[in-house]
Amino acid sequence: MDGSYEKEYEKRYKQALKIGNKILTGPFNRADAQLEHQMRWLPTIGYSIKVTGFSTDECDAIQRVYTFRILPKLGMNRHFPRVVLYGPTQFAGGSFDDIKVNQLQYQMYMIQGHLRRNDMAGVLLRSNMQALQLHIGSSRPFMDIDPSTRKYIWFEVHIV
Repeated sequence: MDGSYEKEYEKRYKQALKIGNKILTGPFNRADAQLEHQMRWLPTIGYSIKVTGFSTDECDAIQRVYTFRILPKLGMNRHFPRVVLYGPTQFAGGSFDDIKVNQLQYQMYMIQGHLRRNDMAGVLLRSNMQALQLHIGSSRPFMDIDPSTRKYIWFEVHIV
C-alpha cells in the first residue's frame, strides 16, 4: 500500500455513477427517489467516507455524479442551487448530506474519541497539537481557542 486513496476513489466514483444511473433510468417517483437516497446512497457512501482521506475535489466529483442524476427524479432542476440543496430544513433547504462535510465530521469525531480515551493515537495527536501550538505561537490550548478564529489558524497552518 502506498497510502493513497486512488483505488478507493475510483471504486466510490464508479459506485456513485452506478447508483445514480440506476436511479435515473429506473421507474422512480419522488418518494422512491428520496427513499433510495436515504436507504442506499447515504449508507453506501457514509460507511466508506469515515475512513478515507479524499480531497475536497474528489468528494465533490463523487457527489456531483450522484446529485446530477438524482435531482431530476426528485423533481428538481439539475442546476438547482447547491447552497439551498445542502442547507438545513429550518431555512427551507433540502438537507442533503455533503460527503466532504461528512468526511471532516467523522474524522473530527475520531480525533475527539482518541483524545478522550487517551490511547496511543490520542497521545500522538495531543503531542502533534502541542507542537502546532508552539509553531503558531498560541498561548492557549488549541481546542480552547474560539472556533470563530480557528479558521484563520487553519489557514495559517496550510500555508506553512
